[in-house]
Amino acid sequence: MDCNNHNIDQLLSFDQLYRMYKEIGDVESELLECQKECATTEIEIYNVNQLKDKGTYVLENVKRRYNDLEEELKEVHCNYLKCIEKTNNETIQQKIDSLTLQRDNLRRELEELNKAADENTKKIMAVKKMIKIQEKKNMALIRKLKKFQITPDLNDRVNMILTDPRLTKQKNSN
Repeated sequence: MDCNNHNIDQLLSFDQLYRMYKEIGDVESELLECQKECATTEIEIYNVNQLKDKGTYVLENVKRRYNDLEEELKEVHCNYLKCIEKTNNETIQQKIDSLTLQRDNLRRELEELNKAADENTKKIMAVKKMIKIQEKKNMALIRKLKKFQITPDLNDRVNMILTDPRLTKQKNSN
């Protein structure tokens, strides 16, 4: 009779062990998926930052060109009366019109770049929010794994699985 109880206990232990292995495998798969998602999100942040840097560079260049044209336009305007006596009025008016058109175009381009910079900032904030959410999910999964009370032998096997170089290569390749 004692032997039957021992066999039943052993079957229950194997069943519990099997369920624990299965749950650990499920959580491990979910954790790997979360790591992939996190890596993808980091790449998106990097790309958005690159776009933001490029937009900032172009924006500064446009601002500089805008300021240069503004100064040139002021200079032309200040000398307008003196030039009327020496040159044809139409030529100066064409140059003024051309510079005014350039200034207006640069102003519109500057406004568009400012809008793009704002949109990029919003995208970065959204991606950072997604990363924080993903980090919280990862922490919850880690806490869930730590709640399991397992034997030292099983703990060694879990550590062996978690440190498996094939899994490490997957993480590093992302």
